[in-house]
Amino acid sequence: MAQWFNGGFLMYAGIDATKYELLMVAHHYSDAWAVPGDSAWNTQAAHPCAQGSTTPDRVSFMVTQWTEKLESQWVADLIGIVKNIQTKWPMVKRIEIMPSTSAPGDVPCPGTSGTETTIPAAGYAAIDSMPARYPGLVVALPHFEVTKCSDFIGNGSAPQYAPDANATSGPAVMDIVGVFGAYYAAHP
Repeated sequence: MAQWFNGGFLMYAGIDATKYELLMVAHHYSDAWAVPGDSAWNTQAAHPCAQGSTTPDRVSFMVTQWTEKLESQWVADLIGIVKNIQTKWPMVKRIEIMPSTSAPGDVPCPGTSGTETTIPAAGYAAIDSMPARYPGLVVALPHFEVTKCSDFIGNGSAPQYAPDANATSGPAVMDIVGVFGAYYAAHP
């Protein structure tokens, strides 16, 4: 998420950069964010919003989870995340749950296992079930995909965007900036 957020998202046409901030901890997956009191929730926001940076009314959470196998495990993690968001920001009015980006068609890229670049059906089902659990509060966002396997490191062998995990520029990052920029420009 940091790659596209820091790689041009805030400059994308139609994005009001004063209204977006990023709370990100590398290699900290959804099962950890679900734990009450997890230290990640104390992370300082990168690029704090111009107003209300500590009292957001909308939170978008990108689910990154590759160890859970059962839908019930995903649901338990997502419920924990929603509760943690409500605890940290009790004034939140909208929580958006989005899966991490997947390979095109959510199919493993050629020559890869796809374990970190595809989302299992149980994961999508869990994410898509969250609005019914929290009507009027939680929204499941679309299933975002990279435009081509080469957007990922190693042509889909890792979930970060090419050319490396720290890249915030280049064609792959710009492809992803376009995916999220277009969505959020249309859904401010």
